[in-house]
Amino acid sequence: MVYQISEKNQILIALFGIVVLCAGKLFKDYLTRGGYVEGFTFTTETSPYSVLRRGQTDSLANVFLIITLGKDLPNGGKIDTVWSATNSAIAVDNIVFPTALDKYTATLESEIGGTRSPFTKSLDGNNNKLTLTATAALKSGSWIKIGINDITLKAGITAEPTLKFTITPNNGESAVSRDLKVYNADTQAGSGDFVSSTRVTASDIRKAIESIDQRLNATPPPGDNDRIALLDARASLVSMLASTYGTVKEAGQVFDSEALYNAQRTAIDFIKKERARTEKNATLLSEDNSNKRRMAQVNTYYTRHYEANTDVMKNIIYVSVALIILAVLRNKEMIPASISTLGIILILTFGGIVIGTQVYDIIRRNDHDFDKYDWNFNEDEMNRKQLVQQNSDPANLSEMGMGMAPCYGPGCCDVGTTWDNDSKKCVPAASRITGTATWKPSQAGSASGSLVVALTVSSSGALTANTSTITITLPEGLFTGNTITATGANVVGTATSKLIQLNPTSGVAASSKTPDITISGLSLSAGYSSLSKVLKVKTSSDTNETGVTISGI
Repeated sequence: MVYQISEKNQILIALFGIVVLCAGKLFKDYLTRGGYVEGFTFTTETSPYSVLRRGQTDSLANVFLIITLGKDLPNGGKIDTVWSATNSAIAVDNIVFPTALDKYTATLESEIGGTRSPFTKSLDGNNNKLTLTATAALKSGSWIKIGINDITLKAGITAEPTLKFTITPNNGESAVSRDLKVYNADTQAGSGDFVSSTRVTASDIRKAIESIDQRLNATPPPGDNDRIALLDARASLVSMLASTYGTVKEAGQVFDSEALYNAQRTAIDFIKKERARTEKNATLLSEDNSNKRRMAQVNTYYTRHYEANTDVMKNIIYVSVALIILAVLRNKEMIPASISTLGIILILTFGGIVIGTQVYDIIRRNDHDFDKYDWNFNEDEMNRKQLVQQNSDPANLSEMGMGMAPCYGPGCCDVGTTWDNDSKKCVPAASRITGTATWKPSQAGSASGSLVVALTVSSSGALTANTSTITITLPEGLFTGNTITATGANVVGTATSKLIQLNPTSGVAASSKTPDITISGLSLSAGYSSLSKVLKVKTSSDTNETGVTISGI
């Protein structure tokens, strides 16, 4: 008997097969990753070599333990790092770990907020345990780099112990261990012994390759065994670099690769197309949303309008029924004619008021939104008229101009001009102070010196002793100086690198010269040749500001 599978069962079998294939792929990935599970991780790096190797003489090496927190570590939380050795004890005649606490470092390399060292350190008496205490809370996923520097590898020893580093945080995560083998000077390390951080970048790999090349080309050259080990390490680095960029074939071109450029350009073009498509879809969705909203508003309008008209029709029916009842009662002489007439008048009056009010309310409603009323005035037109009226008066505009309005007021007038209220414009000042300004360097070619200013007040600008003021504004950025003074016969005041404020101690008659004013302690700024060399002068008796060109610079 042939068993036939129904169409429904065929579909179920096909779905079951897809599920099995997906599960097999996930299981394969799990085996490939070696059962790696996201959480607390631990990798190692060594320096200066790709593996720990004894030299022909005692040598120093650095080991870096790189961990990634799988859970938050609170303030005051601890991370214990313990090390031990197999095949050989960590002794003076083999491997010596530093006793100075400053040889142990711990930095937070990849946390939002930057690189810092949020730990206090302590080393136990046996010199095989480092305890880090957090001085601030650390987030899950923080990358911590623990450094053990200047580990002494004794020469002349054939033992090859394996260092075992175990890190245990007290935030509830399990301890994680990593092994590092210490090779004898004459032993060749296999390529599989190379250990590196999962955080290593392509730039770091390139620097390591360059360092190996320098050692291969050093004078004297390395021995045969060292040369073979270096070549193996270099091959491992090139393989890792190729793996980083996805293909061994193009590993040598990864830093200057046209293929990489083309791939980036293709990605950028794809992103641009996706962006344009997304923007188009967003526009369509926005238009569709607007249309649907408008349709909802239209439906709401007609619903409200229909309900209002229904109420009017109901009231008309009520009035009509009442009138019919009165008419029937009157015809049958069940009520007097006078009462019938009075009832008709009352019904028509009351019904007319109610129905008229409803009709008037409907008429006043907005044509687009039934919940709004149309008023007798146009608010937009009123605002426009007010704005035109305000702009028609120049006094309402800013002195420095607003929009397309012309500049208006004393603030628009340049040096040497004044505002004329009659003509409503700037005119040349009829009277102003004049003068000279001369730069005198302290010695030939020196950038430091003093400035001598001589002024002549206008015919109407006499200065009164002790009450009048003379204000000199130095050109912006032309001079610098820490201690600037302004002196002259019969003048006192203060001075800065920008403003000189003086008071004459004796009166200055109209059309007379003020005492020469010497401004000392000045130095020319760098690039002074391109700066303005006009200082501005005015007095309390003449509000017009005058420009005086500095000579000698």
